[in-house]
Amino acid sequence: MEMVNEGLIPYTVISEDLGKLWNSIYTDLKVYSKIAVETNVSYGWAFRKNSPKLKAAVNKFIPQIRKGSMVGNMLYDKYLKNKDRLRNSQSKEALADLNHFRKMFIKYGDKYSLDWLLLSAQAFQESQLKQATVSHAGAVGVMQVLPKTAASPPISIPNVRNPEDNIHAGVKYMRYLIDNYFENEQIDSLNMHLMALGAYNCGPGNMRKLRREAKEHGLNENVWFNNVEIMAARHIGRETVQYVSNIYRYYWSYQALQNFKDSRDQKNSP
Repeated sequence: MEMVNEGLIPYTVISEDLGKLWNSIYTDLKVYSKIAVETNVSYGWAFRKNSPKLKAAVNKFIPQIRKGSMVGNMLYDKYLKNKDRLRNSQSKEALADLNHFRKMFIKYGDKYSLDWLLLSAQAFQESQLKQATVSHAGAVGVMQVLPKTAASPPISIPNVRNPEDNIHAGVKYMRYLIDNYFENEQIDSLNMHLMALGAYNCGPGNMRKLRREAKEHGLNENVWFNNVEIMAARHIGRETVQYVSNIYRYYWSYQALQNFKDSRDQKNSP
């Protein structure tokens, strides 16, 4: 619903009660309750009859997300008390900015073996792709890099007020985080990047503690969503949770756009 509100996807179909709930939070939504796909429908979890493991997993999961539970509170804060909402990463201005920096993200994404679309999504979250952005803490540019951090080893890129150097420094730091804190772990490529994003926001030392806490609470320390992020919400608050969540959604929207362009180019090729 947040993605519909910000124009990332045009519409969706949901139950009327959920539509009213989300409309109270995302005020740009237009709810058409008179266009009913179906009426008087009960809904719930559905899966194949002979799925005992899935049934057991669902029955274990449902109590964990009830109001007042640790996971339930995290999800409530993440979605219903969210102040750092999505912005429209596919507006004309945002896409023009992305196109302007596209070659730089591809260049340094290739150099450091990182997904340029995910890096672009990170930059949109950090600065909305505006090099003139300066944070209250002194971070500057597209990737919101601290000049002192960038100029020092192991990054050693002094002029982050230059857009290309700024992007280079941010991407190089992401690679540094992955190589030094997550590379030898049993983490898949996407979660490795998500953990590095969390570390970029809250610091690698904090991320290490959060993963350790996740393991101690019976969660998967190698998976971000619904695992390590729960510990982040508990010990840090919403900021890091929302930071990673927003970037992942921008990434999804960029991927969808790129897939559309690739498909169109294939159809138009001789």
